Amino acid sequence: LLDHKAEVNIMTDYGASPLHITAIRGDLGMAKLLLEHKAEVNAQTLNKLTCLHIAAWHGYLSLMELFLEKKADPNLPDYAGCGPIHYAVAHDDLEMVEFLLNHGANPSLTSLRGATPLDLARAGDLHEMSNLLISYGAIASATPPATRPSSRTTKRLTSRPTSRPASRPASRPA
Repeated sequence: LLDHKAEVNIMTDYGASPLHITAIRGDLGMAKLLLEHKAEVNAQTLNKLTCLHIAAWHGYLSLMELFLEKKADPNLPDYAGCGPIHYAVAHDDLEMVEFLLNHGANPSLTSLRGATPLDLARAGDLHEMSNLLISYGAIASATPPATRPSSRTTKRLTSRPTSRPASRPASRPA
């Protein structure tokens, strides 16, 4: 299809591109092929997830390396203000966190709820992770919340959004 000029950056109803779906599957070969055909490495889903968020969530370091080599932004926030580094910390992936830090990830990126990667590490009793983040200049928030990227974030990416029944009122933001 790509040889016949198929649109490589087409989005699904929930905003995922073929590159997002490839990242979910962990398919390095397909990711390389899509990027060779000008797939947008910083494209965001409706939940503002990038391929880096997905790779960090799943622990796909080889995909992370490829995306960063193709100029992916390691500090783009998702809908909650979390960067890929938040996801890597939440999964206690020391190697991926260090890799992100070495490629420009902000060790003090603050989510919309006020959580920094260091807050997540401390909340999870991840001492080695905390020390690594501090060695890169990370700071904790003044009032650390107990929050982490939700597994629902990635689950939503792989399922179609559903409509709220008309009889059920919309919930108010907190």
